[in-house]
Amino acid sequence: MQNNYSYYNLNDLNNDNAEKNFFISCNRKCEEVLIKELKALGFINQNPDEKAFAGVHFTGNMEDAFKIILNSRVASRVYLKLANFEIKLKKDQEKELLYQTVRQINWCEIFSAKESIKVSCILGRGLDKRLNSHYLSQIAKDAVVDTFRDNVGQRPNVNTAFPDIPIVLYFENNNVDILIDISGEPLGNRHYRQNDFAAPLRENLAASILYLSEWNYQNECFIDCMCGSGTMTIEALLMGLNIPPSFIKVKRALINDSAERLKHRWTIENLKFFKENAKFRMKFKELLKSVREQYKLNNKISIFASDISAKSLTTTKTHISFIERELSVKLANDVIFIKKADATTLKLPSLNKNQNKGIIFANPPYGKRLGAELETDYTDERDKRDNNTDDNDDQLAKLYHDLGENFKQNFKDFRAYIFTGNLELRKKISLQTSSRIELFNGDIECRLLRYNLY
Repeated sequence: MQNNYSYYNLNDLNNDNAEKNFFISCNRKCEEVLIKELKALGFINQNPDEKAFAGVHFTGNMEDAFKIILNSRVASRVYLKLANFEIKLKKDQEKELLYQTVRQINWCEIFSAKESIKVSCILGRGLDKRLNSHYLSQIAKDAVVDTFRDNVGQRPNVNTAFPDIPIVLYFENNNVDILIDISGEPLGNRHYRQNDFAAPLRENLAASILYLSEWNYQNECFIDCMCGSGTMTIEALLMGLNIPPSFIKVKRALINDSAERLKHRWTIENLKFFKENAKFRMKFKELLKSVREQYKLNNKISIFASDISAKSLTTTKTHISFIERELSVKLANDVIFIKKADATTLKLPSLNKNQNKGIIFANPPYGKRLGAELETDYTDERDKRDNNTDDNDDQLAKLYHDLGENFKQNFKDFRAYIFTGNLELRKKISLQTSSRIELFNGDIECRLLRYNLY
């Protein structure tokens, strides 16, 4: 067994001001965007924070973590680091070595046996290729369960769908970080989607793209010319109106606070140090109230959403209507304007006198499906473009070409952005690219292409 290990302030969990170590995850290639957002939110000052693969290592107190969970548009999850171990796993010795490593943590001090758990293992770089993450997760789970059985005579149940305590072991080279996901569900879930609808673009990736576009919503309009289910449109709306990404979830939590607590709200609420520390709970509730009160409606912003698909527009309008109800304000035809239109023939809409320029954005079909978790719901005319056939390849090539031609003709002095996972189709756009930013949509390598239109 390896003896080189360190606990991350495990004994200071109950200390309000003690600095703790966190890992904040994000979409791949969005690490710099996340760092800039953390700086803008005031969480990174003189101490440099370490950029990692698909995330950022962060040191701060628990209130900082609360604020990031509630206010970050880019983050995917926030993890509390419990320990780091030096461990050299090999296929023929993994069971005993990993089991004894995980047993060194007194899990009974962190949560009770009444909480359900899920243990996951992520295998990074520099490991034996024969290692199996599912098998390693089983070993680590047994170590956690046995710790409870030996110390309190009870064991926590396993819930792989909605655990009270999600535990993650991240292996890289000869080290493993042991983490607890304190955010619960993905922070990208904004809770405005009313249907079981898998969007082709995650909300926090859309927010990252908005940051990368450097949209000045006070002086520039934003046009989403292939809006689909409205993800990019609504992220622009939330950003332009300074509505925190957690607003809807927070509002529901405060309304139901006196009733039976909502399950799987934020998993930090299931940890012992949170339950047993009245100051933590009070501070968290104060932060929830501040989220509900901090948004400022700004009728100077202008957002235009269009699509060729009637079903897509209906979905977008449904999502906008839900947000209107949550905020008790009117947004449609005031700050956001929706119409059916073909992106290849769309004309410049009427703009406010202080917004004679702006951004036009398109996320056209890639010519490939994105997998079950990200698969798009192209219908009507859009569906004909995305059948993944040879004929469709020609149609997609024409679509990309015509998009570029329309941008050039009708959107002078604008910045155009096209986000695509088809690196060949981008060559069909007859415009000079001013920048190409590498991003990932799920596992698909993509580019955010910028065009300055003169």
